[in-house]
Amino acid sequence: ATGSHQETPGMSNCSQCDTGTYASRAGLDLCYGCDAGKYSNTSGSSVCMLCATGSYQESSGKSVCSLCATGTYANKTGMAACIGCEAGSYSSIEGASKCQLCGTGSFLDTTGKSQCLQCSSGTYADRAGLSSCFMCSAGTFSNTTGASVCPQCSAGSYQSGSGWSWCFQCTTGTYSSNAGSKACSPCVSGLYSTASGASSSVTCLGCPPGFISSSPGTSFCKLCCVGSYGSTSGLSSCSDCVAGTFSNISAGASVCKLCATGSFQADSGTSFCELCCVGSYGSTSGLSSCSDCVAGTFSNISGASVCKLCATGSFQADSGTSFCELCGVGSYSSTSGLSSCSDCVAGTFSNISGATFSGVCQFCSAGSYSRTGASICLECMPGTYSSIQGSPYCSACAAGKYASALGVSMSSVCTLCSTNFYSSSSGSASCLQCPSGTFAKSEGSTFCRSCGPLEKLALVFQVVPGVQTNVSIEELLSVGWEVCDEQPYVQPTTSQLIDSCNGTFVLFGAKASQDSQQLELMAYAEREILNKLVAGQSSFSNGAYWYREPGNSIGFYSGCGGYSYPDISSQDCWSRLSWNLDNGMGGFRAGCSVGLNSDASWRKVIYVINIDSSNIPRQCVCIAGTCGADGQCDSCPAGTFSSASASSVCQNCFVGTFSSTQGASACQECAPGSFALTYGSTRCDSCGANQISAPPGSFASFGVQTNVSTAQLVSSGWSLCSDVPYSEPTTSSMLDSCQGSYVLFGTKSSACNDRLALMAFARSTSVLGKTNLSSLTADNGVYWYRLSQKSVGFSGSHDVTLNAADVQASQCWSRLSWNLDQDCGGYRAGCLTGLDKGSGWRKVIYVSSRPRPFVGCVCSAGSYGSDGTCLNCAAGAFSSAPESAVCQGCSAGSFSSEAGGTSCGACPASTYSSSPGASVCSLCAAGTSSLALGATSSAACLTCAAGTFSSASGSTVCLVCAAGSFSSAAGGTSCGACPASTYSSSPGASVCSLCAAGTSSLALGATSSAACLTCAAGTFS
Repeated sequence: ATGSHQETPGMSNCSQCDTGTYASRAGLDLCYGCDAGKYSNTSGSSVCMLCATGSYQESSGKSVCSLCATGTYANKTGMAACIGCEAGSYSSIEGASKCQLCGTGSFLDTTGKSQCLQCSSGTYADRAGLSSCFMCSAGTFSNTTGASVCPQCSAGSYQSGSGWSWCFQCTTGTYSSNAGSKACSPCVSGLYSTASGASSSVTCLGCPPGFISSSPGTSFCKLCCVGSYGSTSGLSSCSDCVAGTFSNISAGASVCKLCATGSFQADSGTSFCELCCVGSYGSTSGLSSCSDCVAGTFSNISGASVCKLCATGSFQADSGTSFCELCGVGSYSSTSGLSSCSDCVAGTFSNISGATFSGVCQFCSAGSYSRTGASICLECMPGTYSSIQGSPYCSACAAGKYASALGVSMSSVCTLCSTNFYSSSSGSASCLQCPSGTFAKSEGSTFCRSCGPLEKLALVFQVVPGVQTNVSIEELLSVGWEVCDEQPYVQPTTSQLIDSCNGTFVLFGAKASQDSQQLELMAYAEREILNKLVAGQSSFSNGAYWYREPGNSIGFYSGCGGYSYPDISSQDCWSRLSWNLDNGMGGFRAGCSVGLNSDASWRKVIYVINIDSSNIPRQCVCIAGTCGADGQCDSCPAGTFSSASASSVCQNCFVGTFSSTQGASACQECAPGSFALTYGSTRCDSCGANQISAPPGSFASFGVQTNVSTAQLVSSGWSLCSDVPYSEPTTSSMLDSCQGSYVLFGTKSSACNDRLALMAFARSTSVLGKTNLSSLTADNGVYWYRLSQKSVGFSGSHDVTLNAADVQASQCWSRLSWNLDQDCGGYRAGCLTGLDKGSGWRKVIYVSSRPRPFVGCVCSAGSYGSDGTCLNCAAGAFSSAPESAVCQGCSAGSFSSEAGGTSCGACPASTYSSSPGASVCSLCAAGTSSLALGATSSAACLTCAAGTFSSASGSTVCLVCAAGSFSSAAGGTSCGACPASTYSSSPGASVCSLCAAGTSSLALGATSSAACLTCAAGTFS
């Protein structure tokens, strides 16, 4: 049943649950313990009871509940624990179901307490249940414990803080007229009070004159300090004596005194006045400051009432000074009381101080200058000059010039900038180098220019092209060549060395020893040429032929005789240089000296020059196919050309050539069967019937010409008079020895060259006639001159500048100039100048009685005519060469069977022609023959001998009569058969043999005696 249990099986009855346990249903083997907050105080309980209020049970299975301890409570049934009383409440008994609030005047600041605490003095609790007491506020106090209220402080007292148990009495100088004051009110500034605990403001009294109370709440008054005063009673502060016044008594002054003259007081509230400082003065009393002595015056004592004037020769620029300064060097003063000295005018100077007149200022010398007030003259800075005395400034060297020295006194010292340098502004101390890719062609340039689209940048060399001898190394270095390599001939030369010498141009040379200052021979070319050389081929560049064959040799020569490996040619040996290349050997050749492989004296030298080197003159030149100058390049018009860069004019295409487009660098030759008769042709015209182009023997006969074949000259009637090197002087006697109606001057690059690089001709009186500088002779499109002790030559333009020889640069290609009757050779061949050394160039003179004129087309061989009409030669006539005016008749023994023959054929065998002009040859008659060619009569036809014959005309041989036939007479035209009873057994019989006696024959043409039959018996012959 409920309230009981049995844990052992097979029992006959159940046991009752013990106290503190219960069984709420039947059939349990165990009873349950009562939960915390519950209890069971009887056996056999089926339920547990809740603990009553004011009690608790914290454990399970209990039979009773415990009472709550003091300071705790249980306000509900069934609690497992009691709750502590909150702060501000308490429980003084056990088993409380609630806590009591603390009463007024008490508090409790912790939980679980059984009694409350009394509020301490200075605090109060005006209501129940407080956890802390309140502090008495300012103006109140509490001097007992357990107070529920704080009383106010009485009048005449105060309390500024909170939580105090007493009030403070108002101190002297203060009062409080109301109860509960937090602070006492101070007597205001200017008033004082000696009473303590004052409860009214009437206790505050005013300070008498000369006294002050400077702050509120004071109990006494203070004397005004020295430097101040108080003029009325009740003052809170003394007034400072104003600037210019003072007070020096300590008894409380009511008034201040004025500062005397010569003294001042800048500050207020002082007890004294200061004397005016030196440099100032005070002219009246009561001053707050002294006045500075004005500029030009001074005061050197304290307390001055007036300032003194500066004496002559001195000045004072500043105010308030105690002294005057002497006029400095470069200035003077001629009157007293000056604030400044007069400066010496610009261009003069003075090194004397204290000067009293202007005469001490002296003029600056030339080369120096001065600004106003100068004590010395300054040297003109670099880039400037002064050329007169007393100059106030230096003049600047003009743009394009410079002066690097100090103190330049002449404008002529301003030097023109070198080529490839410039100064863009005046006053330059130095010139700037033109940037890469630009140049300044002339000295004195103010800017550098770049080349235009039809130009290229070129070097202006002082070194002549071609192979040259005895060249100064110093001259090479002076124009910008740099040494790349120098080594003895015994040292091998490698391609690696050659390729390491980089520059725009490369120069090869040889000198006889290490100390030699000249090259025995040299030549230079563009660096690209050495890179492009092909083994087995030489390339012409800059007046010399170059070759490079790795494994063999590298070098140059003038052009005569070619080259081989090794180069052992003796032709123009002076012009040959050859070094073994990439084969481990030194040497080989320097001019005519060969076999230098082991020579340690001779030196191989390589120089380079770069187009951007600062000291190399550069210029923009028109490219080939254009012409012009100074940046104005134009494409050559159709019909003209320029074959090289730097051409100032385009040349007309020569006769027989043309250019159909602009910008031609060369004119094309007219094709066979066409011609161009005029200069500047843009096309060629076709030749007419029976005509061909004029042969190469003809040439243009007007103006300056280039690249002319010497063979053409000879075929056109010219004879060579002189051919000498440029190094040989030209004399008047040599010129006069060249006799002819016409004289031709020309030049070629070497002795073996078969073309003239430049030439012109005219009548001998024009070429060899003497002229003067102002009168040139114009003939055949060329300007001619001859001046002894100067030069002889020609130019394509009238502007010739003879500085000994012609040095004019315009149209340089058209100029030839030879020094005349001087010790030197040279000088000029086109644009090349300075050719008075061993360069290989030659001066040539031809003469002619009358040179053949040029015609475009001529009658072809086999025709004849004039005035442009050509006819075929008739049969029996011929013309074997072009330009035939008439046809020649075939001579006797020859013939021409057709019109237009270029030659006559010899009459063939067995024919002849006895008269000129035969169109056919006559045949030899029958019975004759001839093997002769070109027979001129019938006598050449030989009569056939007896035993032979020719049956037809024109037989070349006589035929032999066959066996069985004969021809008995000469001139036979046939052979007869041997008659009956005769025979011929061999060919060529003139008679037939008779049959022997006793025989007979009737056969004709018998060929042997067998034809003769023996007479029969009984018969006979």
